[in-house]
Amino acid sequence: MAIVVDKQEKRRNIALACKEIILQAGVENITISQLAAKADIGKGTIYQYFANKEDILLELVCLVQKDYKEETLEIINSIDDEKEKIKIFFTNCYKEKYNGYRKFFKEFIGVSYCKTNCALIFFQKEWYFNSFEILSSIIKEGINKKRLKKESINLVDGILNSLVGYFIFSFYNKTIDETKNSINLYLDTIFKMIKV
Repeated sequence: MAIVVDKQEKRRNIALACKEIILQAGVENITISQLAAKADIGKGTIYQYFANKEDILLELVCLVQKDYKEETLEIINSIDDEKEKIKIFFTNCYKEKYNGYRKFFKEFIGVSYCKTNCALIFFQKEWYFNSFEILSSIIKEGINKKRLKKESINLVDGILNSLVGYFIFSFYNKTIDETKNSINLYLDTIFKMIKV
C-alpha cells in the first residue's frame, strides 16, 4: 500500500528546515542544492514541492505572517484605545522575537520587486488588503465611539503606506528604538489632528 504524503505539510516542513540558512545567507546567495541539503532531501524533491527558492521564501513568509498576525490581533483586541491599537499594529514587528520575521520580509520585499512571480504579487495584495481592513476597523471603531473624526477613515491608506515605509527604511538608517520612537511621534501627531 502506498504511503500518502500530505503535500502541504511536507512543503511546510521543508521550508522550516531551510529557515536558518535563508536567514543567514539570504535567498539570493544560496542554491537549491544547499537548501535541499539543509532539508535533508534530494534536489529533485525540492522541485516536487516548490517552483524555486523564492517559493520556499514565500512559504516561510506565510508561516511567520500567520503567527505574527494572530499574536498582534490578540494584543490589539485586548486594548480599548485606538491610538494604542495602531501603535501595536505598527511596532509589534520590532520586538526582539520577530527579528527573523523582519529579515524574511526584507528578503521577500527585495525578491518581489525583482521577480514577477504571481504568488509573490498575490501575497503582497492579500497582506495589503488584510492590513487595510484591520486599520479600517480600528479607525471605524474610534469613529463609532465618537473619539475620532469621521474623516479619519480617509487616512487609512496613508497610514498603511507609512507603515511599509518605516519598515523598509528601518533596515538602513535607524536603530529599532529610533524607528519605534519615530513611529510613536508620527502617530501621536496624527491622533492630535483626528481626535474629537
